[in-house]
Amino acid sequence: MTSLADDVLVTALHQERLRVARNLHDLVLQDLTAVLLQLRAASRNPCTDSQSGYLGQATSAAEQGLASARKLLRELRCERPAARSYGCVALAPMLHEAASFVPRSSEASVLCEFSEGIEQPPFVCDEVALVMREALSNALRHAQAREIVCELLPQRDMFELRVSDDGRGFLPGRRNGGYGLRGMSERAALLGRRTGRAQRSGQRHHGAPAPPTRIMKPVSILLVDDHPLVRLGLAMLLGHDARYDVVAEASNGQEAVEAFLRLRPDLVLMDVMMPVMNGIDATRLIRSADPHARVVILSSSDGEEHIYRGLHAGASAYLLKDAPEQQVSECLAAVMDGRKFIPAAISARLAAGVGGERLSPREQDILCHLSKGLCNKLIARATGIAEGTVKCHVRNIFSKMGVSTRTEAVREAMKRGLIDLSA
Repeated sequence: MTSLADDVLVTALHQERLRVARNLHDLVLQDLTAVLLQLRAASRNPCTDSQSGYLGQATSAAEQGLASARKLLRELRCERPAARSYGCVALAPMLHEAASFVPRSSEASVLCEFSEGIEQPPFVCDEVALVMREALSNALRHAQAREIVCELLPQRDMFELRVSDDGRGFLPGRRNGGYGLRGMSERAALLGRRTGRAQRSGQRHHGAPAPPTRIMKPVSILLVDDHPLVRLGLAMLLGHDARYDVVAEASNGQEAVEAFLRLRPDLVLMDVMMPVMNGIDATRLIRSADPHARVVILSSSDGEEHIYRGLHAGASAYLLKDAPEQQVSECLAAVMDGRKFIPAAISARLAAGVGGERLSPREQDILCHLSKGLCNKLIARATGIAEGTVKCHVRNIFSKMGVSTRTEAVREAMKRGLIDLSA
């Protein structure tokens, strides 16, 4: 009974992590992507050196934000290993990296004095680095500091992170809220630590591609994304290149299929997670209607399940929306030339996610029923086979996937793209 209860709890927790991951993808990643695309488009327009510098800094910040959001998305979609499976790593280098986010153009100077002998598990280092970044952000935005000192100090069997500045102090009535103080305290509490803050006079403490050559006819493109700002950013980028002509836009997979059948564009740039019909199902329908159709999956997600399913649906390429412009240009050229295009980083993630023996069609069907929480008896009834046969298939699935429980099987199937509980 205890084992069953534990399994139910693990499944419920995993489902909640997936819900948060979907919200992160649909809200934060999409907005950051839209900002990044429009910043890149804006940088192509004539501007002063000062404006160009600000655009470059904003672009770098958006790229860093997307990378951080994707890292968090991967952590949410995959169960975190137990802390004992982690080795310890040096904390100081991660704090130096966290301090590097302060723009070079900032008038504030940041002095880092970190003891080099302090080591912690990686997830602890991540949280401490995030606390320091929040403290630095507070000093720059709210305190308007010109000098900031970050110190990492050993304290017997613990350590102290101290961020001090010469900016203005707290406003009356705001000492217990605002300025990110609650978030920093919550992060520290999760690790069994605490944050503190003090105020002294004058100080605060806080716990473009090359021009096209001759092209007789531009490549007609259908843009498919449920976020208008993302479509606008993509259209702005492609609009600067005479080789391409955006002939239509669609906000979901169903609209994409209808627009493709009506216009027959040369190329489709397809998002994955959309309402009504997702991009993978739309890609499959487009390729069924026209085996020669060229579809490029352009997604905010680098999860193995989306990469695997997108390519197996018939897509010619899979790119992230924040891919460098040169990579996007190479991808579109390769696809129009009839070749596949998969960046090295995505190939590595795909290889990591699809290892092991392949499941048979019957085993994949059984796995889909497992993902819905059905017992062997109900699976037998749904598939029309004997319950003993179902048990045999389940054992084979566990063996091929290298797992020992149904929860692990469903989680591994999501990584490989065999099922998609977020659809």
